[in-house]
Amino acid sequence: NDRFEAAFRQYWESNPENGGWNKTIADAFADRRLDSPSPDSPPEAVKARKMFLSSDGDAPAFRTPFIIAGDAAAASVPAIKEPSLKLNNEVLSS
Repeated sequence: NDRFEAAFRQYWESNPENGGWNKTIADAFADRRLDSPSPDSPPEAVKARKMFLSSDGDAPAFRTPFIIAGDAAAASVPAIKEPSLKLNNEVLSS
């Protein structure tokens, strides 16, 4: 997905120690085969995959545009409502 690649590229390039963006990084960050890399896997490819997996959406670029209903600061963004759980027609709070 181009959106994820663009977001990860921004995340990668935000730290000069990572080096420049290249095709190896672009191909590697979403490559599930690198979850268990082979001995001949390029080190920068393994690093990119690990970095992507450990990012866990911490980078601003990975945050979704959706908000929980009620956030007035982002009124122009579609809101999603928190799910509620019902038991015998009684709403349980989370």
